[in-house]
Amino acid sequence: MYRIRFHGRGGQGMKTAANILGSAFFAEGFEVQDAPRYGAERRGAPIFSYVRAARSTINERGAITRPDLVVVADDTLLPVPAAGVLQGCTPRTVMLLVSGEAAEAWRSRLKFSGLLLVMGESASASAGPSSRGRSPATGSTSSAAGPSPSIRARSAPRR
Repeated sequence: MYRIRFHGRGGQGMKTAANILGSAFFAEGFEVQDAPRYGAERRGAPIFSYVRAARSTINERGAITRPDLVVVADDTLLPVPAAGVLQGCTPRTVMLLVSGEAAEAWRSRLKFSGLLLVMGESASASAGPSSRGRSPATGSTSSAAGPSPSIRARSAPRR
């Protein structure tokens, strides 16, 4: 089973990203659960959303406590305990983080032992505080801390 958690702020598209990923898994024949979790419904408030996908029936319910992948669209959430970004992370957890800082800086700061991938913020996203809270950047740079990830594309036959 794949357990994926998205963290961001209201308005960054984390709820939509989880829904799109869940729909893609479903289209490929997986059983899927995807749901958002948030407190005060307002732009900029911390939210998380999650996706579970498996080839068999999913019997787990509720928030993901041991994620395989954590996607973080706003690095300012990392030091906020209530956001729970690092909750349940293990050495097998992969974290994808949007940040202007290098992966090694985050690895030592967080004491994160899993694979940490950092996507740099685009020039418009890092232009100033007024750009925070918009959609996540599709960064111009990336760096990895830990072993290089193996990424393979595959084409599944259409049914």
